[in-house]
Amino acid sequence: MKKSRMREKIMCLALTSVLMLTLIPVFASADWVLDEENEWSTVYIVDGEFYVEDRGGHMGMVLVGYRGTSRDIVIPDGVTSTSSGTVFIYWDDELGDASYNDLLSVVFPPSLINIYNDCFDEMPNLASVTILNPDAQIPLRMYPIYHSDDPTDWETGISIKFSQPGLTIYSFPGGAVEEYANEHGINFVTLDGDAPPIASPEPQTVNPTASTVIVNGTATAFEAYLIGGNNFFKLRDLAYALNGSSKQFAVGWDEAENAISLTSGGAYETVGGEMAEGDGTAKTANPTTSRVFLDGQELSLTAYNIAGNNFFRLRDLMSALDIGVTWDDATSTIGIDASISYSE
Repeated sequence: MKKSRMREKIMCLALTSVLMLTLIPVFASADWVLDEENEWSTVYIVDGEFYVEDRGGHMGMVLVGYRGTSRDIVIPDGVTSTSSGTVFIYWDDELGDASYNDLLSVVFPPSLINIYNDCFDEMPNLASVTILNPDAQIPLRMYPIYHSDDPTDWETGISIKFSQPGLTIYSFPGGAVEEYANEHGINFVTLDGDAPPIASPEPQTVNPTASTVIVNGTATAFEAYLIGGNNFFKLRDLAYALNGSSKQFAVGWDEAENAISLTSGGAYETVGGEMAEGDGTAKTANPTTSRVFLDGQELSLTAYNIAGNNFFRLRDLMSALDIGVTWDDATSTIGIDASISYSE
């Protein structure tokens, strides 16, 4: 057992040395396998070890669990948040037992926006955290401190679990991550150079959506596709169909920044090709690498590029724009209603 622990420490030191020398880790393509799907969410198992829940809307792809044989983990690109209840289980093949929250190092991908720090509760051996999005937010979780059974005697505490003694955070300078580290007295090491190219999930073959679509009471034909049990619509088609309504939005494109901008209330300007009918055949869908901004704020949206056009999960986009979406299972009909707010 002592030899095993010593070997782990040596491996940890070796990994830290590599991080210091290369500063930037290399991501491999991740294997996303559908594990469970219900009316509330879709759960994927990534690389056989990471459990990721697609919560849609602003939450995006949430890491809810890890069960693997390494104490040095690289969270796959595409994950946008950790859950405050994320469970990490390290399985030691040699000892034949499992231990919770016993990680040595964690690397977060550029896609990650929120890291709920209390998911790293009771990790005394966590020594290295690399965060490739320098503006990732690390919210402080509020919780009650119970002095007695009398609720009037309770007070509010703040969880600052992401601050183990000896922990070092690696990230790019000038962002929220560096600010968090400085505020809480955590050793911060600057990453130099540009972020590395991150391998996206593999392209997949997708089929057209067979559902009827009603927009503000009018039957409307869209080229849409069913991906992972969710309906994906062309962004510009939705903007065109909703133009003139109370929830219209403009679409802009910045080629230099590879960024899509959406403006609430803005009139949509056509570019040609809107509402074109699909040919009814399966297509290849590639994960979209473009960033998306709504009224200047970056969104976390699941999107795919199909035949040169960006397709977004309908509920993600309608949630961000606060546009009502309904579903009639009996008639397989999707309703898009700008007169009502979005609800799950």
